Amino acid sequence: MAEMFSVRTRSSLQLQRVHRSRGRLAKGSTLLELLVVIVILGVVAGMVSLSIAPGETRRMAEEVDRLAALFRLANDEARVSGRPIIWRADDDGYRFVQSDAVRGESDAEDPLRPRGWPFEVRLVEAPEIVFGREPLMEPTRIYIATATREIAIDIDALGQVTSIP
Repeated sequence: MAEMFSVRTRSSLQLQRVHRSRGRLAKGSTLLELLVVIVILGVVAGMVSLSIAPGETRRMAEEVDRLAALFRLANDEARVSGRPIIWRADDDGYRFVQSDAVRGESDAEDPLRPRGWPFEVRLVEAPEIVFGREPLMEPTRIYIATATREIAIDIDALGQVTSIP
């Protein structure tokens, strides 16, 4: 009988230990899972907040970068073709004109096609910019004003674009 009692005692002690250790693991893994879910939700929320509705400042910076690339392209094309390309802008947008015809009116794939501003513009002060055969051009300043921001875009004699917020 003593042997049976000792076997039961050992087995019940082992069961109690297993039950206690399972309880600790279950609590720890639940907390760990909760922390992982919170981190994932935080990362997703951060990505969504950055990608939804870019601010006007960001859109203006992107447009300055786009203009810089288009100016380089127009300058290169004018030098290669030997025909001047003129850039004109107003409150609605901008366009490149070559030989009295607006570029890209019939070709939507033309990078020098007419474009609208990606933000509401209240005022644009921009002279016509002529891209010709010569590598040097007249330095120019373009001024753009929106409801909340103003930006000046400088183009130097070599065609390098810098913005002044």
